[in-house]
Amino acid sequence: MATESDHLSDSAAADLPKPEALLRDTDWAALDHAGGTAEDIPTALTALHHPDPAVRARALEHGLEPVRHQNTIYPATLPVALYIAAILPDRKSDTVGTYTLEQRHRPEPQRLPLRAALLDWLHLLALDANDECTEITRRHGFEDPHMERVRSMRPMLFHAVAAFLRDEDPDVRHAALAAAVPLTEDPALESVRAELAPLAHELLAMSTDHRHRMCVIDGLRTWGHDVQDLEPPAAVRAQPNPCSTAGRIEAPPAQMYDCRMEVGRVPELLERVKDGDNTEAWDELEDRLVLEYDLVSPASFTALPHLVRLATSSTRARSLAGWILRRAAGHHGCDDLLAGCANAIAEYRALLDRHMQSRPADYLETFIALLAVMEQYHWAAALGDFTDDFYELPCPHCAVDVTVAIGDHGRYAAIRDWHLGDVDRRDLRPATPGELSGTGHWMYETAVRDSQGALADGITYLFGKAECPSCASVFSIADEYGSANLPILM
Repeated sequence: MATESDHLSDSAAADLPKPEALLRDTDWAALDHAGGTAEDIPTALTALHHPDPAVRARALEHGLEPVRHQNTIYPATLPVALYIAAILPDRKSDTVGTYTLEQRHRPEPQRLPLRAALLDWLHLLALDANDECTEITRRHGFEDPHMERVRSMRPMLFHAVAAFLRDEDPDVRHAALAAAVPLTEDPALESVRAELAPLAHELLAMSTDHRHRMCVIDGLRTWGHDVQDLEPPAAVRAQPNPCSTAGRIEAPPAQMYDCRMEVGRVPELLERVKDGDNTEAWDELEDRLVLEYDLVSPASFTALPHLVRLATSSTRARSLAGWILRRAAGHHGCDDLLAGCANAIAEYRALLDRHMQSRPADYLETFIALLAVMEQYHWAAALGDFTDDFYELPCPHCAVDVTVAIGDHGRYAAIRDWHLGDVDRRDLRPATPGELSGTGHWMYETAVRDSQGALADGITYLFGKAECPSCASVFSIADEYGSANLPILM
């Protein structure tokens, strides 16, 4: 627990709702997260104080994952954040456990107080709603009301975490500072930044946690402090930095961190797979370069040219290079490394195109990789083989959620009822080949060239029109899906 209190934590602490009131009074069924309605969230929140540490870990890492899935803020995210902030002072949050997913940036997970893991959760949420993310969202013509709701609560969340800035446990106080720093972007908290600076220097003198270190260095730089002598060595700079995507990564390839936050292992594995199909080495290489098919690292982009060279004769190299590029639009902090791969990516594009013309068994996977190379990330993430494809998108006129189905079961727009299925179906109106343009035209012509009739036919529906079952308005499926799913390019 905090050993002392000061005005940093006093002014808004009393404004936090009681955790039991949040559980009782929030209409969770009316809120959404990545998995659907949030009716499952109260169970996960209650489990955070379960006596079994394994249950607590599952609740934090898996039960609450849908409210921050892929760094997205959902309607259910804010009440979860308020609940987590409200239980920080509870003595049950002193309990110690191993929270692996919260420590993916560390070479070896440590046993931490639950309070430190909860503060790290709030730290990551603060980054998802920081000024940089908001500016990029607006630059691309979007307004995110859920992000704005979280941003409006930054002063309240700050004062909740500030109570632990001088906690006797270093893991807790450092996690509290890492959460506090991005929250102080709120103009109402400008006056407290000077008081956080000495705590930032103390963290830098003690902590080896690169995520916390980079966060406070970025904070000091933003506040006008000279941080030149505080910059970490090159091998640390090469780690993924969730606080910023700026800055050139200068470490040599052997010092590039992989997804296990280790250096040196990826070059060894690339040597092992170079001369044959070493299944064990490939399995480990894939895990280190694209963790859980989602997270990439500096080593991923450093390895990309090597994978492209191997891809002419290796299916696994060709596939792994595609998985890396499909994650290139994410918050990886490696834009300089990606830019340095331009020649390799151009070579990879030509290789993929040649491979597709051979009518391979992995045609669809190759087609999707090529979409990623062309920076059509939303289609690379969504495209299927049109045997059982569904696309969820809002009607641009009445905002009702519409399910678009393209597959053997039918080609229609409908309202999805979880008890009755797809109701009030309306047939889709496919585009004619002459009506296709841009990406849709390229996708169709390429599929026709390569005698992929089912894929070409599905593309005409995907880039055709749908009728809203609610208001009967007609809209472009691809345009509305793209507007809702285009990634924010850093």
